[in-house]
Amino acid sequence: MCYSNHHHRFRDKAIQQFDALFYEKGNLRRCHYRIWYDLAHRIWGISYKSYLSALRKDVSDVPDMPPQASEALKALIGSLLHNVPEWKRKRYVHRRRLPEALAGQECPRNRTAALEPFRR
Repeated sequence: MCYSNHHHRFRDKAIQQFDALFYEKGNLRRCHYRIWYDLAHRIWGISYKSYLSALRKDVSDVPDMPPQASEALKALIGSLLHNVPEWKRKRYVHRRRLPEALAGQECPRNRTAALEPFRR
């Protein structure tokens, strides 16, 4: 018999919203594994395999987290990052806006994209 728990769907939705806060495609400093290793396994107590499984599940019918829960999650993240080194804390701080002079230019996310025009 299969174990089914409705509340896992809410947890999966929360994990997906949490991951969307930090994940950047192509940036290895903000990949799924680092997010799980530094934060998610401490918050939800799940393995990396379960974390990836939660990211793949379709929970479009589940409502988003309420604003109070989002603020509580951000406060929890701040407390988890309180005792870590500064270089690691910077990884999870949202980036500042670009100056207006650079706002129209496309900024490459990684070194490979920056070298693309020079490849043959």
